[in-house]
Amino acid sequence: MDDFKWQPIGSDSEVLSREDEFSIQFTAKGHPKMFIRLEKPTGAIELKVSDFLVAEDETALAAQVFRYASEGMGIRLSGRRIRATHISTSDSNLEVCKAFDMAKARFNAVLERLNLSADDCKLDRKAGRNFDLVLQVA
Repeated sequence: MDDFKWQPIGSDSEVLSREDEFSIQFTAKGHPKMFIRLEKPTGAIELKVSDFLVAEDETALAAQVFRYASEGMGIRLSGRRIRATHISTSDSNLEVCKAFDMAKARFNAVLERLNLSADDCKLDRKAGRNFDLVLQVA
């Protein structure tokens, strides 16, 4: 397996994926800043999303990623807790709140496209200035 070659997730999809021993990564043709990384193991209690760089106009592409992860890779989403790590490392409460609101809105838009929703969504402060978004998928 060539760990660094991007492969389309479907014949008609702009979304590309690659996998290494630690994660599954996604981007999209024509969207060089879009990047989603799902950490392994994907069957753990929490699905860790260590990168979720998705612009407002990329939520349909991000939904393709999570649909593919669910249907094509068997990664359960419904009833699962998702942790988006390091959404902010700012010292500013205002910046942390902005980052949380933006990440929450993006995840909600993606889940809505999958006919899912976030049952509970919170900000979790990790060690130091690292903040995670944690949500329960309904």
